[in-house]
Amino acid sequence: MNLISKFTETLIFSNIWVSICIVCLYQAFSIMINEQNNDIIIFLFFSTLSCYNFQRIVKSKQANYKYSKWISKFRPLIKTTIVISSAISIFYFLKFKITTQIFIVCISLISILYPFILRKIPYIKIFIISIIWTISISILIIFEEKIKIDIDLILFTVTIFLFVFSITIPFDIRDIKYDNEKLKTLPIVLGEQKSKIISLSSLVISLFIYSYLFIDKKLFFSQYIGILCFLFIMTIMIDKVNKERSDFYVSFWIEST
Repeated sequence: MNLISKFTETLIFSNIWVSICIVCLYQAFSIMINEQNNDIIIFLFFSTLSCYNFQRIVKSKQANYKYSKWISKFRPLIKTTIVISSAISIFYFLKFKITTQIFIVCISLISILYPFILRKIPYIKIFIISIIWTISISILIIFEEKIKIDIDLILFTVTIFLFVFSITIPFDIRDIKYDNEKLKTLPIVLGEQKSKIISLSSLVISLFIYSYLFIDKKLFFSQYIGILCFLFIMTIMIDKVNKERSDFYVSFWIEST
C-alpha cells in the first residue's frame, strides 16, 4: 500500500497526472467533434508537464507552499524534466500551422506571467485557468485542422470552458488555507457553499447544452448517457469538497474527472 501511495504521490507532485488528464480531456473533445490530431496530443502532454513544473518551481519560493519539501528534494530532476519537455514541445510547435502557433504563443505568455503577475490580480485566477485549458483543448485543433466553426462547435467548446471552470473551484476551496486573502478567489470572497453552488451551476448549464446537442443528433446515445453519468459523479464529488479535504482528494480524484 505504501508503494502505491508513493507512486500516486509522484504522479501528482511531478505533474505527470495533470498532463495525462489534459490529454484525456482533449481526446474526449476530439471524439465529440469527430476529429483527431496526434501531434497535438504529444504537444499538450509535454507543454503541460513543462509549464506546471515551471510554475511549481516559481511558487516553491513562497512561504507555506505545500509542495516545497518535495520540490526541494527533487529540484534537479524537475529542472531536467522542464528542459526535456520544453524541447519536445518546441519540436512539435514548429510542425503546427502559423495560426495554431499564434494561439500557442499567446497562452504560453499567459502561463509564464501567471505565477509572477496574473495570479495576484483579484478574481481573475479561475478565468485564466479556464481560458488556457479551453484554448489548449479545443481551439488548437479547430485551427490546426481548419474545422468549420458553427454553433455546435461553439457549444462543444463552451462545455469545455464550463467544465474546467467547475473543477477549478474545488482547487480554490482546498487552497483557502494557503492563498493570501488579497488573491480574491471565489471561495475567499463568497465562501465554500456559494462557490460550490456556482461550480454545480456550471455543470447544470453543461447538461442543458449536451441535452440540446443530443436532441440535435450531434451526440450518440452512448455518449450522452456517459456524460450524464459523469456529471452525476462530478456533482457528488464537488458536493463533498471542503477546505479540510486532503490534497489527494482534489489533486487526484477531482483532477481525474
